[in-house]
Amino acid sequence: MTNTTATAPCAAARSPRAETQPGEAPCPAERIEFAPFPRWQLLDMVAEGRRALGLTANDIAVLRALLSFLPVKEQAPVTPRVQTVVFASNAEIAKRAAGLDERVLRRAFERLSRAGLLLRRDSANGKRFPLRRGGRIIAAFGLDLAPAFASVPLLADLVSEQRAEAEALRSLRAMLQARRRALMEGLQHLPATIHDWLTHLTRIFRRKLALEDLQSIALRFDEIEEQLPADKQLPEENSVLPASIRTAEMPAGDGQNVRHKESLKKDIDSRKTRICIDECTELRGLLPHPPQTLNEAKEALKTCAAFLGLRTQIVANALTRLGWQRTFEALDHMARNGLQIRTPNEYFARLVAERTASTGTCSEPLSDGPRAIAP
Repeated sequence: MTNTTATAPCAAARSPRAETQPGEAPCPAERIEFAPFPRWQLLDMVAEGRRALGLTANDIAVLRALLSFLPVKEQAPVTPRVQTVVFASNAEIAKRAAGLDERVLRRAFERLSRAGLLLRRDSANGKRFPLRRGGRIIAAFGLDLAPAFASVPLLADLVSEQRAEAEALRSLRAMLQARRRALMEGLQHLPATIHDWLTHLTRIFRRKLALEDLQSIALRFDEIEEQLPADKQLPEENSVLPASIRTAEMPAGDGQNVRHKESLKKDIDSRKTRICIDECTELRGLLPHPPQTLNEAKEALKTCAAFLGLRTQIVANALTRLGWQRTFEALDHMARNGLQIRTPNEYFARLVAERTASTGTCSEPLSDGPRAIAP
């Protein structure tokens, strides 16, 4: 996933009265409502999505320290009835945050606030303290963690999307490693420059690669295959797929198992495809005509994904696991239920996982797999 700062997740969770002006006491009626949730489970979610939220490791340490001040039992969920405003001093917070410097604390408070996880309820003089009535704390000035708990549904969506994208990246990485292996094993007389690059690629794959890195490698593979002589052929398409998604042999009409090899110079995008969207009633309305070639199928897939608000990586993962036909069917299912879906990427990733579990991975040639819909 691209490391961009996410929009403050709890912005929509605040009521008009949730903000207080300096000098005004936040009364219980002004507290932010949220569903009961365990504080340490919340911390785990924020830690997993911290890069997308624009948070650092120190920010997570400060959030852990703040959560430790909440007056609840260790494993008990935090509810709106709990005093979520932390009025401890910076010195007390620093002790529970591994002795972080006060400047680091202030910056952490700012980043947590920008991420929508913290609300500063300042008194007139900027001090933090509780307001008591009859010896009981009824409100407080300080650092309110209620926005973090109100953000739990959106944080869950963020984490789910990150996991789905990570799975798609793993699939794309496996496909590229398989292409490298096919070139190294299938062609014995590669030019020295290409052979050296393929050898160097082994070291590159040991690193953590972003989507842009993998797409760049895929484009380089395309260039190499275009430069090879027409009489040089790679092994059949199925052999370049990882074992987990390798396609089954398709029986020919005479009962013999036949595998077709194609020239590297052949334009695979012009091949006829058997994709049928006659029963995809929702998608038919989005497309000018049913896709007849792989190139048209790619464009149709991009159009449908964009209309449904799906990320490229998630659709690429579906294509790898389900194949063309079943991916279109899954998109059509999602289009029929579009108005009821609040988080399309999470929903589609779950739908793909369910269909893979029930019917297995694809049993059709994928040609170029995730590269089919690469931007």
